[in-house]
Order: sequence, then C-alpha cells, then structure tokens
Amino acid sequence: MNKAAEYVREYREQLTYVMATERYVQKVTGGLSQYDMDETLASDVYFVYVPADKVWMAIRDVEIVDGKTLKQRENVRALLNSGQVGAARALKDKNSRYNLGTVVRNFNEPTLSLLVLDDMHRSKMTFVQQKKQRRQGRRVVR
Repeated sequence: MNKAAEYVREYREQLTYVMATERYVQKVTGGLSQYDMDETLASDVYFVYVPADKVWMAIRDVEIVDGKTLKQRENVRALLNSGQVGAARALKDKNSRYNLGTVVRNFNEPTLSLLVLDDMHRSKMTFVQQKKQRRQGRRVVR
C-alpha cells in the first residue's frame, strides 16, 4: 500500500490533467421510471487533480446531447485552471445535469482508485487481506 500511495503522490505532481473525447450512451429501462430513456453525449473529459479542493476528478464538458450542439456552455477549462476553492463541487454538479434516471447523483468517478490511495483519504480506509474459500466447489473471495 505504501508503494501504491507513493505512486499516486508522484502521479499527482507529474500529471496536471488528461483530456480525452468521449461518446457516452446512457440507457434506462424499467425500474422506477415509467418510460425507457436513452441519451447520447459527446464531451471533452478531463481527468484531473484539483489542488484547491485536494481531489481527483473526472469532469465532462458536454458539447453535444442527442446530436444537438449546446449553445451555452461554461468554460470548464478556465474554471479548472482558476484555482478557485469549490470549483470541484461546481463541476461535479454541472456534470450531473445530464444523468438519466430518477436517482439524483453527481458521483461518477473513474479516479476513485486514486482517491482511496491519496494521503488525505488513506487513513479513513481499512485494507484487509482477502480470505479465500470454496463453496459448492467454487472459489470465493471475501
């Protein structure tokens, strides 16, 4: 764990952010919704460490929704570079406005594994050795 945490510290210092283009298709069927829903987003996606808030994040700057270009968009890159405390929360909330379904959420973090290993959160985690067993002839891990 110490080596992994050290890797994350070095990674945070060396990598300001990565930007990619993403096509994201969401589909909701059944559940609490009366209707099936789907939506296709085209976005720039940033995987960043936000120093002001001391958090790793994945941020989607949605450009196109279901083939329609959004006319009014915030300047996500400027907000990221502003160093403004609270920018991370504002960006998470902006990300969530295109989530489908009846559950309100703003959590979709491919960077979660980095958060777990970050010094700020590591003391809150407990890592236990996996216990391997066999049940009904199958190997299971707890």
